[in-house]
Amino acid sequence: MAPNGRIADFANRGLKLETAASVEDLFRDLDLKCIEKIVLTGNTFGVAAGEALGKLIRRMPNLKVSYVNFQFLQRSLICSLLL
Repeated sequence: MAPNGRIADFANRGLKLETAASVEDLFRDLDLKCIEKIVLTGNTFGVAAGEALGKLIRRMPNLKVSYVNFQFLQRSLICSLLL
């Protein structure tokens, strides 16, 4: 997280997030209402984690930019994840 609290940067940490709980833990100490940018590149997400991320993003009213290109653990992708 950036010092100003507006950027949640988890880039290139090699995280393997498989469950909703793992995503919730990642964002647990952050004020979702303040986040304007999230960066999650270079991490691996399971389908359940991807769905949880979509739900968290919906709770970020000030989000302007998101870099969420990541690899899924399973081959099936949920295209409506962030809609």
